[in-house]
This record gives sequence, structure tokens and C-alpha cells, in this order.
Amino acid sequence: MKYLRRVLETDPGNSEGKLRLALNLKRLKQLDETRKLLEELTAATDPSWVTPLAYQELARLDSDQEKPEEAEKVLRRALERFPDDARLTIQLAAALDRKGAGREATLLIAKILSSPASREASSSRYLYNAVRPEAFAEARTFLAENSRSRLAVLAQALSAQVEVTVTEVGR
Repeated sequence: MKYLRRVLETDPGNSEGKLRLALNLKRLKQLDETRKLLEELTAATDPSWVTPLAYQELARLDSDQEKPEEAEKVLRRALERFPDDARLTIQLAAALDRKGAGREATLLIAKILSSPASREASSSRYLYNAVRPEAFAEARTFLAENSRSRLAVLAQALSAQVEVTVTEVGR
């Protein structure tokens, strides 16, 4: 967590770092700080793949704290912003089913099953657990640029080694 805090000191707007810190704090039962970070993430005006996850985790936090009405409100707010997010819809359907609103839960599930958009969208949960292709592209570019600058040094070192070996063999 020390490194996540350092990331946020350096880059306070780093939403992924903030989400990862919130989830770690939740595991450590530091729920007030967890809630604060998740609420900041859900209030973000330029949402990223992190925002739906923050909503999911905030609703889960409310559920875990025996606040099902709050969890439902969080999920409804989330679906206003992300109407095609299948995971949020399923989470709301589960919350509604727990409170006895099975009909509305069933309608939500039917909506997901009939919506090609929700099946085709990349899941925020998947993105959280996966390395994005842009990260690989950035790494490849960095490695290519660094390796080019070091090739001359490597060639010179190998050439010097070959000369030493040839001289030793010639003796």
C-alpha cells in the first residue's frame, strides 16, 4: 500500500491507483477511507473503465455494512451513467431479488439477455484484472528505443571479447 500511496502523492488523479488502494484498504477493514476513495472515483466527471468498478465496490461495501437501500441507490446511479454495463445490472438485480423485488430483477436480467451492447462491451472487472494492449505497446516501444541505443555498446563489447579470444587462441 505504501507504493499505491506514493503513486497518488505523485499523481492524485490516478484512478486505477486510487481504486487499487481502496480495495486494499477494504481488505484491511479501513472502511471510512475506502468509502471516501470510492466516492471520489464515482464522482469523476470523465469516467474510465475504473468508474463502473468503483460503483460496484461502493455498492458491495454498502451491502456488507447491512445498508441494502444505499447499495440499491448506488447501483441505480451507476446504471444512469452506464446503462449497458451488464455487471452493474446483474448486481442491481441481485440486490432487488434479496429485498423481494423479484419481478423487477427478472426484467433487468431479461434486458441484459436481449441487449447485444451489454454482451459486446468489455467488462470493467475484466479490465481491472487484465493488462491492457496499450501497456504492451508502450513497453515494446520503450524496449525497442532502449535496445537500439545499446546495440552499438553491445557490438563493441562483443568485438573486444572476440579479439581477446582470437589473441588467446593464437598464442
